[in-house]
Amino acid sequence: MPKGNDRPAAGVTAGIFLAAVAVFAALSVLAPALAADNGVDLDRTRITSDKVIYSGGQETIVFQGNVRVRRSDFDLWCRRMTVHLARNGSGREGPRGSGDASDFEKIVAEENVRLRMENRNATCRKAIYRSAEETIILLGDVRLRQGRNRIRGQEVRMDMARNTTEILGSGAGQVEATFYSRNETGQSDGGSEGN
Repeated sequence: MPKGNDRPAAGVTAGIFLAAVAVFAALSVLAPALAADNGVDLDRTRITSDKVIYSGGQETIVFQGNVRVRRSDFDLWCRRMTVHLARNGSGREGPRGSGDASDFEKIVAEENVRLRMENRNATCRKAIYRSAEETIILLGDVRLRQGRNRIRGQEVRMDMARNTTEILGSGAGQVEATFYSRNETGQSDGGSEGN
């Protein structure tokens, strides 16, 4: 039977994990744009793929096949990634719409999406980042992992502007979370449970 004081530790661990996931996602997408606006020298972002298609009419850049985005602090893998550029004359105010590839409305990563930042990892079928709304949505068999802690669901909605994360199960399944905390002797109370 769990001790009464074990519950807050697990709740704190869950909160820290969710906050780390939100920060991980926000930094991976927002840091380059924010630092560039402030004149800060950035790490290089390198994108490789088997094929790249630019469509001026649709204002998209599509990276196909073995897509990998690499920075010193972040890695993303997927089979297809589409960057939807901000449209000129779309009525949007502000710095968007200059025609620069860094001016985008959304980024969609699809098929076997994997994200890694330090000891935090996420996998899903599809990830969508919307710049105007400052949201990231992970869809389809989402698995989040930090160390031995795990969360599984069908959809994760992260709102960076509001600093909120919502994890949803499917119609047939619930969200599943597994957290490990240290007991009073400093030893982990968890076993070697897998995904």
